[in-house]
Amino acid sequence: MIRTKRANNRCESRDYPMKRYEKKLRHSRQVLQRKNQELDQVNANRDTFFYTVSHDLRNPLAHIKAIVPLLKNSQPEQVAVLSELLEQSTQRLEDILH
Repeated sequence: MIRTKRANNRCESRDYPMKRYEKKLRHSRQVLQRKNQELDQVNANRDTFFYTVSHDLRNPLAHIKAIVPLLKNSQPEQVAVLSELLEQSTQRLEDILH
């Protein structure tokens, strides 16, 4: 009986480091999973931010792009009106960026 008890104690003492490593591994996996979730959230926030910025910049840029060719082919009396529109669009861009 004493021999069996000693043998069991030796097996248990050998298993102890393995159980400790398994516990550390589980903890590391949980930390990694939590960090991946945080990274997914950061990426989603980044995507939303870039979508919003690109959408907000698109309208003033489209106005500028449309006005420039008109300026090239405009009559002198139209230049003032088109210049004002161009100025308004660039001001909107400036407001978005500041």
